[in-house]
Amino acid sequence: MNSWAGAGCAVGGGLISVLPLPLLPFQLEQTLLHYALHAIYAMLQIPLLIVLARQIRL
Repeated sequence: MNSWAGAGCAVGGGLISVLPLPLLPFQLEQTLLHYALHAIYAMLQIPLLIVLARQIRL
């Protein structure tokens, strides 16, 4: 289950840093490029999650 925790942190960190939450210690860049890079980052993690899921099932 530690692998899933690591994957959750990676995905969760990307999601949290997209949202303009007041508890974050920095001001987020509210541009289309910023959100597009987060979308690309999320899409690139999908193959990693698939490999992780296959390895856990074995």
